[in-house]
Amino acid sequence: MGIQDNDFAARTKRVQVRSRQNAPMPGPRRNSDDSFDEQAMSRAILIPQLALVLGAVALVAGRAIAMNYLDITPSTDLLGFGEGCVIVVLLVAIGALFGKSNLLAQGALVIGASLAFLAEGYYIPIVPELMKAIYNPGYVGLVLLNAG
Repeated sequence: MGIQDNDFAARTKRVQVRSRQNAPMPGPRRNSDDSFDEQAMSRAILIPQLALVLGAVALVAGRAIAMNYLDITPSTDLLGFGEGCVIVVLLVAIGALFGKSNLLAQGALVIGASLAFLAEGYYIPIVPELMKAIYNPGYVGLVLLNAG
């Protein structure tokens, strides 16, 4: 067994020497342009925030389109089928702007729309006249009645 161990050790040593000779030694990665890193970092922070706001805008715009132009009756409990379809189409169109690889922005879109839906009972009583101009006045009255 001593001969086999010596052969194995010799082969292992040859492989290690060859791999060290062929592989370049990695050095520290330094970027000569530090402003690029700051720009990329600020973009990485700004894009999900923008997507969150655009998700909320998509919900408000989708409801407004469904109520005013498509004459779909609004529902206060859950989104109706017609309203939901319009909102999903808007979310997909806005999500296409961010691309398939930016999953953080895609999630922020959905979270923004969900938060806007959940907060409707809070922001409609704050600005009812503006919401009557955007939404159906009957729907705004119904939300105000439920909130009060």
